[in-house]
Amino acid sequence: MAFLDTTMNGLAPARAYLLTLEQFADVVAQELRRDAWTVPDLSAVTASTILEMGPGHYETVVGCAPIEGVPAYTFTAPGSVDGAPLAAPSVAYLATVVRGLRETHGWSAREGVEHLVGRPGARGRWTVETALTALEAGR
Repeated sequence: MAFLDTTMNGLAPARAYLLTLEQFADVVAQELRRDAWTVPDLSAVTASTILEMGPGHYETVVGCAPIEGVPAYTFTAPGSVDGAPLAAPSVAYLATVVRGLRETHGWSAREGVEHLVGRPGARGRWTVETALTALEAGR
């Protein structure tokens, strides 16, 4: 799992998908491993608005800056990374995220790994070199 800590400074590279609110709710339900998730009223949610829908890992909706005039949202866990139990990402997860950063932002594998090893879950558990070596070995 990966979460957006809204208390941290800076930008988070991401990929956006154009979904209906019902599709958004379905993705949240899948991540929560539930049959359904209540579609919230997002009409008042704007950039930087945080709407906590429940205590679950993915029940906090965050308003993002509109993309080409279309409202944008993501979902994450409530609170901050401080004190949260963290686990290092697996090689497979690193590979998935690095591939997404390459496809979406044009980053090299090294740029993706450099970004990821600085994030709280990977920091101190992966180095740039160990992550690149593991990704190369996994091919």
